[in-house]
Amino acid sequence: PAISSYQAAMPEVAMDAMNLAMEPSAAPPPLFAETGVQQQITSLDQTQQMATDANASVDVSADAREGTGETGGSEPSSTQIDFTLIPKMLDDSMEKYDPDNALRSTIIKTSASWTRKRKASLLTKAESSVLTSSEIKTEKDKAFDLLDALSRSGSLSIDCSSLHVLVCVTHCFENDVMGTVIQDNVNPIEKMERSTLLIGSAIHGVPAHNLVTDAGGNLNRLRSSFPLLLSDGVTRT
Repeated sequence: PAISSYQAAMPEVAMDAMNLAMEPSAAPPPLFAETGVQQQITSLDQTQQMATDANASVDVSADAREGTGETGGSEPSSTQIDFTLIPKMLDDSMEKYDPDNALRSTIIKTSASWTRKRKASLLTKAESSVLTSSEIKTEKDKAFDLLDALSRSGSLSIDCSSLHVLVCVTHCFENDVMGTVIQDNVNPIEKMERSTLLIGSAIHGVPAHNLVTDAGGNLNRLRSSFPLLLSDGVTRT
């Protein structure tokens, strides 16, 4: 009888195993689902916190720029110089420190043809060629187009570059050298020294006495000749 009951129970166990195999896979335990949702909520909270911290740092940076007077964008900073104001600076300095009115602004005109030296490559020698007026205009347009592209129309600053600005001023004498010395009883060298100090002080933005060394009594000699220039100095505004 024990054997018969065991054999009778075997088909029921087999049927239960078959039913289990045919049933669809059950959903994961609630513990895993709740854990995944909790991880997503935690990640979202961390992202929001990072965004809040970033906004706070941006606000602090903006406040710091406002407090120090620094601004972003294309607004000029205190270190930028407007070179177009140099002629006006020189005129103001000459009006104040040149009582003889001997300095004259000079217009520089270039010739109709320019000589260009160019290398085809770094290892070749430079070749010279003469450019006509139309070729000069073409090359100038190419240079400004390249500068505009490199700086993105002026939005990017160009570091490690040099800019050459040429300003010409002529010191005029009413007489020739002999007439200035003998007839006018004027030392032309002192007049030229004053003009040189005046222009150098205005261009470099430092007082004139900073451009003179005290060796050999030069500073005292010039101060006695030009007391107004050497006591005040010409400073850039």
